[in-house]
Amino acid sequence: MLAHADERTTPWQATPSGATLALSVPDDSCRLTVGIGAKPDPFASIAQYRTRWNSMVRANQTGDQAFTQAEFTQITNVIKGVTVSLLGASSTPVTLNVTSDPSGVEQNLSDFVTQFNALTSQIGTYTAFNTNTNQGALLLGDPTTQQIQENIFNTLNATVEGNGQYNSFSSIGITIGENAQISFNQTQFEQAFASDPNAVQNLFSQTTTGLGNVIAKAVTNLTDPVSGLITLEQNTLATQIQNYQTYYNDLANVVAQKQSQLESQFANLEDTIAQLQSQQQVLGTITGASSAASSSASSPAASAASSEASSASSSSTGSTSSTSG
Repeated sequence: MLAHADERTTPWQATPSGATLALSVPDDSCRLTVGIGAKPDPFASIAQYRTRWNSMVRANQTGDQAFTQAEFTQITNVIKGVTVSLLGASSTPVTLNVTSDPSGVEQNLSDFVTQFNALTSQIGTYTAFNTNTNQGALLLGDPTTQQIQENIFNTLNATVEGNGQYNSFSSIGITIGENAQISFNQTQFEQAFASDPNAVQNLFSQTTTGLGNVIAKAVTNLTDPVSGLITLEQNTLATQIQNYQTYYNDLANVVAQKQSQLESQFANLEDTIAQLQSQQQVLGTITGASSAASSSASSPAASAASSEASSASSSSTGSTSSTSG
């Protein structure tokens, strides 16, 4: 890494003299290059900066145009997990004290508790039973949901064997309370971390039994894109939906065919009714003509019969009158 003890100036900002004067000259002779032959690369630790350094020299730029302030003053990987910031020059040796800071872990655990409670609350909503309406929620009694609940709580109650007194979530302040909600006792965690930071670290980081690995396995068992429990349930539901869609399509085809058949029969019926109505009109015309002809033929005979009846009546009356005289 390129850094300078005094952050107020950099070699290329100081008064040009000697080597610093050479750095201000855009000459390829001052480029950073790898080591020669079998010798180790003297610039291996700053290899990531080599390209920008050479470009800076060629362009006759200053350091602040090619590098950030953090790159001037920070050193990383000198101690694993530690970043050292150079604040200024010292005429005496400087002691560097490194202490553990659990704040990052605490925040992660707090986020875990929040997300866990959100999950259990959501499951509780979808598996609730409403006593007022006597109706259960959508997932009440669903076996997959029950399996998910069992898996996540088994994970929460897992124990790391051989890790001393800090071998579970509850031993570092994460416990289960009412309504399947968990809580995080930050003070208990800090006491555990201060007492045995290695044990707390191993609680999560052990290769096979650590809680980090246990949680990862549990999540994989639920969400694996091939064999995960949720994935399999989604596939089952997708198959059921497809089957229902196929059944609906088949039923729709049957209904459409029946509708077409009924419409055809109705059209034929209308044609038949129209024909019958036409025939009825023809028959009505024929019947009316026949009735008129019959009336005309019977009228003279009726008149003759009436005259004969009248004559017979008169004769009878005359005879009766004669007899009486």
